[in-house]
Amino acid sequence: MSPVGYVIRTKRPECRPDATLSFHAACFCARTFYNGGVSETTYIYGLICPETKRIRYVGKSDNPNERIRQHIQDAKASRNKNPRLQRWIRNLLTSGLEPILLILDRVPSLAWERYEMMWISEIGKSRIGLCNLDAGGQGATSGKPKSPSHRKAIGRAQIGKIISAESREKMRHAALGRKVSAETRKKQSLARMGAKNHNFGRPRDPDTREKVRIGVLRAYKEGRLNTAGRNNPMWRRPVSPITRGRIRAAAIARNMRRELYGDPIQ
Repeated sequence: MSPVGYVIRTKRPECRPDATLSFHAACFCARTFYNGGVSETTYIYGLICPETKRIRYVGKSDNPNERIRQHIQDAKASRNKNPRLQRWIRNLLTSGLEPILLILDRVPSLAWERYEMMWISEIGKSRIGLCNLDAGGQGATSGKPKSPSHRKAIGRAQIGKIISAESREKMRHAALGRKVSAETRKKQSLARMGAKNHNFGRPRDPDTREKVRIGVLRAYKEGRLNTAGRNNPMWRRPVSPITRGRIRAAAIARNMRRELYGDPIQ
């Protein structure tokens, strides 16, 4: 039998757990898991709030001590991995506290997903506000496509976020001299075309259209916009009959205005 549920104490004395752990944490501490002869094992851990003594996050790691340090570093650096968890940890750090690490289970490495999902489900029944973004069993999300719910959570965390002038300056310096290859530019262009563009299907209001028109004309007069020949985005693109009719009607209207009012094209 391998005892589990022990707490790995943090460096700060005020973060150490006491005998007032919640009912759920006490149950977790009393639970044991038989390894069954499997040598390769991993850990299911929980992060406990030192103020409420309740578990706020459940995860899996081969080295829980190192994992909690990574959680704290991610929160300090505002790495956009789990905004909900990072906000909670940052609030604790602001108060001079840190999460308490609790080992919930020691499980076989080949079946850890099932156990993590079980723990998250069990704790979720108690209506404790967990900071997990999903039901578990996903592992590290770096390089993996994010689920729609995860994307929405990240979007909500960014609403109202203001980037300071100092951060903007750092971002500007980091981007100086950075060259993007032609292949990358092509991928970026394809990723923003059609329905993938954030402005797709959103008509511009008259004020915005006027600002765009003035900006394009100014760039053209100053020589910053060269649309001749191959530089024209419509180079060798087929034009539909409807579009040709609109272009012809616009040209006739411009000529009539010039003849009636002597108005140069602005």
